[in-house]
Amino acid sequence: MPEEVVVPSEKVAEVRFWNGTAGSGVYATRFIKAGSVVYDLNRMPVCPENSKYNITQTGSRFFDTSNCDESCLNHSCDPNLTVNYDQWTFIAVRDIQPGDQLTFNYLTTEWSMAAPFECCCGSSACFGKIGGFKFLSLKQQLKLFQVISPYCKQMFMLNFFPRVVFCGPQSIPKLEQKA
Repeated sequence: MPEEVVVPSEKVAEVRFWNGTAGSGVYATRFIKAGSVVYDLNRMPVCPENSKYNITQTGSRFFDTSNCDESCLNHSCDPNLTVNYDQWTFIAVRDIQPGDQLTFNYLTTEWSMAAPFECCCGSSACFGKIGGFKFLSLKQQLKLFQVISPYCKQMFMLNFFPRVVFCGPQSIPKLEQKA
């Protein structure tokens, strides 16, 4: 079944501010079916440095969301959006009702956060301090491993298996030979 693509002109979400401009979030303005593409990160500029409002694609490529609704997507440890890394799109992981806040788990795209914070999502599966995938316990990392970005997977492998050299198109692990 093909994914439903939500076009920006359909106005699927809006940014809402609270406490003046102290806080913001993105809220659905209509029903969004699970599996629907909600945002396309490819339409955003790419920059070489990380910041609070960027989403990491690689260690030197960051989607700059600073002038987009996506910059107001809040973190949740139990999010309703995830990233399809083959397409670099945000996809609804479950049905989203009008008025629901759109969220994604920052730990799935960020190896090390430019602006770490204490999570207050309220989920029973809350990770607590959100500083990047790098700073999670091994148990927490393994829990998220299937939904993290290719970059986070690469960094995990390089840090978890520092003596393994990756080679070839399939990146088959090969042990280093000592001279």
